[in-house]
Amino acid sequence: MSQVDTIHGVLKDAAERSPENPAIFSVDRRPLDYRSLVEQIETIVECLNCAGVGASDRVAVVIENGPEAAVCCLAVAESATCVPLNPACSAAEFELYFQESSPSALIVDSRTANPASAVARAMNIPVIKLVGGEISGLFHLECEELRPCSSPGLAQPDNVAMLLFTTGTTSRPKMVPITHRSLCHSARTNAEILALKAEDRCLNVMPLFHIHGLAFAVLSSLYAGSSVVCTPGFDASEFFRWLSAFRPTWYTAAPTMHHAILKQAGENTQAITNAFLRFIRSGASALPTSVMSELERVFSVPVIEAYAMTETGLISINRLPPGKRKAGSVGLPSGCEIAVVDDQGNRLPAGEIGNVAVRGAGVTRGYERNPEANQRAFVDGWFYTGDLGRLDSDGYLSLTGRTSETINRGGEKIAPGEIEEVLLQHPAVEQALAFAAPHFSLGEQVAACVVLRPHANAANSELMEFQLQEFVANRLAMFKVPYRIKLLSEIPKGPTGKPQRQGLAALLGMTSAPSHSSSVAPRSFTEDRLIAIWQAVLGRSNIGTHDDFFELGGDSIFGAQVIVRIGKEFKVALPLFRLFHTPTIAGLAEWLESDGKLVKPDFALLQQFPRPEHLPLAYAQQRLWFMAQMEGGSRPYHMPMAFHLRGALNVVALRLALNRIIARHEALRTTFAVVEGQPVQRIAEVGRTSFQLLEHDLHGREEADLMRLVEEEAGVPFALEAGPLIRGRLIRTGEQHHALLITMHHIVSDGWSMGVLMEELSALYRAYVEGEEDYLPELKVQYADYAVWQRKWMEGEALQQQAEYWKSALAGAPGLLELPADYERPAQQDYAGAFVELALEEDLTKGLAELSRARGTTMFMTLLAGWAALLGRLSGQQEVVIGTPVANRGRSEIEKLIGCFINTLAVRVDLSGEPTVAELLERVKVQTLTGQQHQDLPFEHVVELLQPVRSLAHTPLFQVMFVWQNTPGTKLEFPGLEVEELRPARMTTKFDLTLSLRPAGRKIIGGVMYATALFERETVEHYLGYLRTLLGAMAAGDGQQLVDRLPLLSEQERQQVLYEWNDTNVEYPVWCADAEGERAQA
Repeated sequence: MSQVDTIHGVLKDAAERSPENPAIFSVDRRPLDYRSLVEQIETIVECLNCAGVGASDRVAVVIENGPEAAVCCLAVAESATCVPLNPACSAAEFELYFQESSPSALIVDSRTANPASAVARAMNIPVIKLVGGEISGLFHLECEELRPCSSPGLAQPDNVAMLLFTTGTTSRPKMVPITHRSLCHSARTNAEILALKAEDRCLNVMPLFHIHGLAFAVLSSLYAGSSVVCTPGFDASEFFRWLSAFRPTWYTAAPTMHHAILKQAGENTQAITNAFLRFIRSGASALPTSVMSELERVFSVPVIEAYAMTETGLISINRLPPGKRKAGSVGLPSGCEIAVVDDQGNRLPAGEIGNVAVRGAGVTRGYERNPEANQRAFVDGWFYTGDLGRLDSDGYLSLTGRTSETINRGGEKIAPGEIEEVLLQHPAVEQALAFAAPHFSLGEQVAACVVLRPHANAANSELMEFQLQEFVANRLAMFKVPYRIKLLSEIPKGPTGKPQRQGLAALLGMTSAPSHSSSVAPRSFTEDRLIAIWQAVLGRSNIGTHDDFFELGGDSIFGAQVIVRIGKEFKVALPLFRLFHTPTIAGLAEWLESDGKLVKPDFALLQQFPRPEHLPLAYAQQRLWFMAQMEGGSRPYHMPMAFHLRGALNVVALRLALNRIIARHEALRTTFAVVEGQPVQRIAEVGRTSFQLLEHDLHGREEADLMRLVEEEAGVPFALEAGPLIRGRLIRTGEQHHALLITMHHIVSDGWSMGVLMEELSALYRAYVEGEEDYLPELKVQYADYAVWQRKWMEGEALQQQAEYWKSALAGAPGLLELPADYERPAQQDYAGAFVELALEEDLTKGLAELSRARGTTMFMTLLAGWAALLGRLSGQQEVVIGTPVANRGRSEIEKLIGCFINTLAVRVDLSGEPTVAELLERVKVQTLTGQQHQDLPFEHVVELLQPVRSLAHTPLFQVMFVWQNTPGTKLEFPGLEVEELRPARMTTKFDLTLSLRPAGRKIIGGVMYATALFERETVEHYLGYLRTLLGAMAAGDGQQLVDRLPLLSEQERQQVLYEWNDTNVEYPVWCADAEGERAQA
């Protein structure tokens, strides 16, 4: 290969040889040939020059893996210095990197969102948006002129092409400048040793902000005139599809990626058989010999292990056959000189272990603006790598360990000081020390120990550890979160008094467990399902309930897959850091079955309890009983259901089915009495009460007569003392037409219970009609058992901790949300409500889903953030509190019970400080997750703790609700009948506004229930219009829009404000948002 020392020279040389050869491939797009690649590079250089960017400038690039990232980095390096950064970085990390590197501009992808843009704007760094096209790597930049360009044109060999960050033992990252000459030297050496030809094709799965992906995959391929496939990033489940689709001749990856690929190999034998690979390259960290052997056995090609660093480029690499390769060695020196020396710098003889030092054309001239690090690492022309190793008599290098304290987690270099700095920000932490602990497949994993401040409550060390992990996870990338955080009385120190990192893992018992399974069999359905999920993701068949996820080969990539599958299986929102905290099947199962809380062993099992003489009420029941005594009526707490039945109805079967349900569920046979001033439950024996089904005949009457009966049935008061608290009416409206009305009091039921009732009524009616036996399984516990269990559990320490959380979370929160209404709030609620429907179109729903994925939120969190933003804008308040229900059915014993289990969480949303959409989503995410982690404390108890001012005019703590129904609802189904839900015209609501939404195919549908004493229908319709507009703006942006600048008015409404109402004598309707109207007027 000819020696070319600039990126442009490399590409132009290849284009002259084979202009139409493909250079860049990507998934689902056409390839880019060499002629077009050179033209694209030159176009981007010219564009940047026109924007004022030249050789003396630096440009940060934050783009997800793919062809745009590759071509953009190459093009920027030709006109300036490229500073590629990990898109997964947090806002704080971006701020640090920008401060250190002082970029003149930032380039981001217009299609994705991350915190980099907001940080850059706050630091007055211009943001340039990259807009992709249909061909791999073809794009244009949307940029304005920054200033005249002082040094336009293409780069020279000694210009700095890349400024890469690497990690040290302190929290301050080190900046490594790499010239075109050094970068091209490493790429050329790698290409020559691997004998790359024009017909070769590399499948790159490495990140393109890393030297491995940039130099040894992309630039090496282009140096040889061959092609490279730029994937969206590593995905073991997609790897074999790419292997078949692109037919690469080699791929390069880190050991953890190879490990993941092997786990999927058994399911992809055809792709392996048809593969065109001639070798596999491995780098970033040491490859276990067992993994190397398995790779070679599966793919039948040699595996070439290489050793490289950001500061040096390629150091050593094994040779392709027929060259000699030694197992456990990282090969021969490659384009550089290697020495193994003692602590005084004297060379050691072959076989002796010492410090690995390197010099040569690929070695950087030194760290930028870091004289202390330069003094330690660059000595007499040699770069000291920080690794320990030995050279054998043939010159092959083997690495044995490290002198530096940097943690190498599967190729990810992590500075202990960075983690310590975050831990020390926690108010409970006085001292912190991060260190490396051994790991079966990653080599090392992050661990830490802390000393707490004297005032910190460490009574529950496990809970404190989890809270500290959560604290770190909210500030650093997930791979930096310690898998364990030990609480110590003092930090271990060495003889000199310095913190003792070396050997600390062994000292604290954090040694790597054997790689084989403990083979403890599952003890429950939950454990059995979790094992199936782990087996599918990790590709292992023999997993025991006490095996550590990370010691089985799991990492954050696998962890994310496990979390998604657990979420789907168990319908829970499980944060990834929960897996770090509870990395065993047994531990996760316990967490899931106890609804994610620490439960006192005495009360962990919900079972049939001995019935005391006076059965207590559950907390939810107690609050409903109290409200009934205070308000006098019961209508607000009625739960009516109404159905049209068309067809031949078997009334006898219907009555039998309803009476069987009464017999099955004690809650439906319950009444309430007062004993010694306290309410208690009274349960009627089976047979002593039956379902009261009144029959009416409206055959030939008007529809209005039916609706009057529907309204009447929904409003007839219940007597809690006398019962019954469930009743029904069967109304005949035609020869084969009926209406079935069923009403329950909320004190014995909830929304989930209505689904249980419909499910059982459907099954029992079918059985009785078809002459079959009642086949519903016996209920193991009843609602009264739950009430006793809940009362006992409330005595536990875990619930006290939850109480402390809610006292802190809601302290000082606004007690009333003052929305602009059509009428003054009455002195007492009348609970009259009405409903306005809402449908979010397919494009908007898709946009919200993409925003949720980009920001790491669920659809529930994204919609809640939008609702909160709207409420804040309408009320002018900097904080809003929104109620959201949780089914509280986390325990399998109560899934099929009818009763009042539902709990309500008060989510406090902070809108202060002009947050961006991304920042608001993160705030809502944190509040939601922490709230869900403390959801077992009954809302009634939260109200008692906070002691808000009580009023008959509104509900305590919050007046607005958000309900997200993401589970399929149960329908009433009778064989031979058409069943249709009948919605009454008059409704009841306890809240000012309740937004209820659910997914429906590719749309989101629902609406708002509103208090008619406060709002006219037109006002609420406009509120929903604002919400649709605001959500659309959130979905269309990159997450960096300021929330208080998001539009509320649709274009039609803006035109109406501007032109139709542009008369100072016109009075604005209540629904015209003040700020939006003012901006439109301006």
